[in-house]
Amino acid sequence: MRNDKKIVITFIIIILLAGAGGYGFMSHANAVNANEQKLIEEMNTQRIQAAKEEIIKLYANPKKEALAADLSKQKIDNALEKVKLVKDIKLKSSMENELSKILFLFNFQKEIRELLEKGVIANDVKLTQITTMNNNFDQVKVINSRIADTYKSNVQIINSQFNAIQAANKKVQSLFSDYKTLTVKGSVSKVQYSDAMKMVDSIKNTKAKNDLKNLLEKVNTVLVSKERKDAVKDNISKQNPSIKEKQQGPSNSSTKGKQQKTASISSTSSKVIKKETGLAAIVARSQTAKKTNQIVTVVASGTNAQVTLLEKRNGTWEKVITTSGHVGSQGVGTASESLSRTPKGSYSLGFAFGTSNPGTQLPFRKITPKSYWISNVKDPHYNSWQERTSSSKYDEHLADYPIQYHYAIVINYHNGVGGGSGFFLHCDNGRPTAGCVSVPTSVMAQFMKRIHSGAYIINVTSESSLANY
Repeated sequence: MRNDKKIVITFIIIILLAGAGGYGFMSHANAVNANEQKLIEEMNTQRIQAAKEEIIKLYANPKKEALAADLSKQKIDNALEKVKLVKDIKLKSSMENELSKILFLFNFQKEIRELLEKGVIANDVKLTQITTMNNNFDQVKVINSRIADTYKSNVQIINSQFNAIQAANKKVQSLFSDYKTLTVKGSVSKVQYSDAMKMVDSIKNTKAKNDLKNLLEKVNTVLVSKERKDAVKDNISKQNPSIKEKQQGPSNSSTKGKQQKTASISSTSSKVIKKETGLAAIVARSQTAKKTNQIVTVVASGTNAQVTLLEKRNGTWEKVITTSGHVGSQGVGTASESLSRTPKGSYSLGFAFGTSNPGTQLPFRKITPKSYWISNVKDPHYNSWQERTSSSKYDEHLADYPIQYHYAIVINYHNGVGGGSGFFLHCDNGRPTAGCVSVPTSVMAQFMKRIHSGAYIINVTSESSLANY
């Protein structure tokens, strides 16, 4: 019996010890699992924080009022990689959705920059692009109204400039009888031409402006031709009143007698010279008109100008070519080396130059890579053309301006060292000049062919003041 008791007691002790050991083992295992879980939670928290930080970096500030200045597609992709490590499915989905919106905003920002550069709409923008931009902007307003506000002014500028181009294009098209703009309508008036020119002048994009101005030159050519024909008819009518009498038909005897008497006087008198009117009459009164038979008048209003070539024929001054153009960004007035101003007054025209010669009557110099116009006041060749391998930074390297100096004529302005240099009549690039006078390239080609030695140019700010020079 004692042995049995010992066995039972021993068995109980073993069971108790085993239970105690198992409990200790389970407690240890639970502690290990708790530590691992804590580490996992901490890691997930760190991943969430890292993802949030990467997303915030994509904005300009924590309030998300604008995109970061250095935002790129690569940075958005880097943030997405951080988000993919987040285990919380709901939170991860929310972050991915925000990144998708940021990518949309980034692409819209890129779209705006492609459509608008330095405040001017890009070349050849299509209506589909404008429609897409406006639709995307509506979506941007839904995504983030504060960021939408940062794009609002640029969107308005793009729409305004596009509409201005469209309106001007429609106006110019209306002056032609065919959609290919090959034939100018016979009924086109000077007023319609002027209205179209004003609309074209308001265009900011240089290419669009020049394209439409080239079309308007076709219209101007037709109008000038009509003016000449009308002037000839008027002159013939004044010299031969009998022609007018025949056109009007029979009249009463007393009137007919007076007409016959007038016709008789006309037939026996010397050759009648047509009297100048308007601009031609003003030019005829100028001192310059006594020196030459060709004058280019430049009547400026701010940086814009009306440029006209007049010629004296049979003792009478007549307008030959009229166009719009530009003068210096500081207008017309007293010139100097430090001002972007076109010199006021009357000056003879010198030699012609450019990248090509359209057939000028003037002495011609072709621009080379070594051609410089000297503006350095310390250079003994100040205000002259020089061929050099290099020159001062103050000198004008003519080859750097292939558009403006495709065709050009020197204005013989000399007012001493520092009084201003390099004043030319040249091709227009759609903007005010540094002091020169510019006209559309097609008109400049006509000037090059027509202007001869001895011609003058008069730069003023009002038409009436032409008579003072």
